[in-house]
Amino acid sequence: MKTIAIVNQKGGVGKTTTAINLAYNLALANKRVLLVDLDPQANATSGLGIKAPAGVGVLQVITDGRVGPGSIIPHPLSDKLFVMPSSIRVAGLEALLGTSAGQARLRDVLQSLGKSGDNAYDYALIDGPPSLSSFLTAALMAANSALIPVQCEYFAMEGITQIIHIIRDIKQSRNPNLFVEGVVLTMYDDASQLNKEVVGEVRKHFANICYNTIIPRDTALAEAASFGQPVLEYDVTAVGTYGYVELVREVLYGKTLIPKR
Repeated sequence: MKTIAIVNQKGGVGKTTTAINLAYNLALANKRVLLVDLDPQANATSGLGIKAPAGVGVLQVITDGRVGPGSIIPHPLSDKLFVMPSSIRVAGLEALLGTSAGQARLRDVLQSLGKSGDNAYDYALIDGPPSLSSFLTAALMAANSALIPVQCEYFAMEGITQIIHIIRDIKQSRNPNLFVEGVVLTMYDDASQLNKEVVGEVRKHFANICYNTIIPRDTALAEAASFGQPVLEYDVTAVGTYGYVELVREVLYGKTLIPKR
């Protein structure tokens, strides 16, 4: 099983939107996918229309160190997609996840799920909160790689540099198998000169890890999540839908070369 942590220490960059739509599109590509919602705000859980009691899901897994009843919920639209839901009570795990034992629980459970025979998952995607916290550390401890969504805005370069330093620190000290899966630019407005300049700078400095796919700014992405749906189910014609279809192709088959401009 390949475990990808979708991370950014800054909020509002499309991290959870990317987790939801990448998970759903991977499932449509006939991959068995587990989306782990490690955010106490539970936006990935609600964004996929999942309702679960507050004491189950990721809270139960990390507290008990095992998968129990209600820990994993199948998604109603796909027999390949499963969700480990979150709730506000997950905020109480902060101290536990600050310990090596607590961090190991999520990693160990996910590793066991990747070896479950016919019920094994092909991918696990971890969506954590947008903060520098023990949740971020636990996500990177459990992952094989990190996918970094970055908004096309003025501080994009600074944000990428900071999160890559964090990933390198975790790799050197706790998870030697961790690497950067890729950087995906989000919320792109083709009418904005600043957005175009940001894309150029990011691709110049991070060409070896930057996806060719750019996720456009699209109100359908936010609307879909508010209805508990992936954007592909909400509006198949939306530009955001096309963006995430292209991204899943790159994740599955490798990043394409960035065209010279």
